[in-house]
Amino acid sequence: MELIQESGDFTSRIGTMPVGSQVAIDGPHGSFTLDGLPKSDTLILISGGVGLAPIFSILSDLGHHSEYRRIRLTHTARSRAALVKSEVMQSTCPSADITILADDATAVDAPVGRGPLTLEHLRNLMTGVEPSAVNILICGPSGMMTFATDALHAMGVTLDRIRYERFSYGASPVSVKDRRILTGFVGLCVAVTALAFGFALR
Repeated sequence: MELIQESGDFTSRIGTMPVGSQVAIDGPHGSFTLDGLPKSDTLILISGGVGLAPIFSILSDLGHHSEYRRIRLTHTARSRAALVKSEVMQSTCPSADITILADDATAVDAPVGRGPLTLEHLRNLMTGVEPSAVNILICGPSGMMTFATDALHAMGVTLDRIRYERFSYGASPVSVKDRRILTGFVGLCVAVTALAFGFALR
């Protein structure tokens, strides 16, 4: 099962397509997968807003086959109206422990909790989990990813165990992981420039 957000001329018309229509699908593309992560028996998934789409796809795959003994997901949205029903997500991976948050949730909206994502929510996700032996995938608004990455790293999670895909480094403050990536890029550029300059002087 996949999610499609109705946010433009094309996606807003998908729901009106007749059953049996022929469609072409390309992809998926990118590196936001579980491949290459260190060995672990615990996986934590964190999503915000439309960042649920790739997380939901991963969760669905985990529902069919998973090496993880413990799977936890926290998803947050600005409003309850924007949420995918928790039972829909739970049905894709029955073994997952799922927490749903909405910024406009109140005490009477259980099981939906009050958002946005906070340090307390992250601490609850890490309850009983060894920080040095957990894998974490994060997808959502840039600010949320920066906050979650830095907070989890401060709790002892090594950066190689935290994965996300950032599309822009100018949208918000970068995380400690971003700074290391950017430093590596700068170092690589300096090395290539020095090498090219050296060849030019020969």
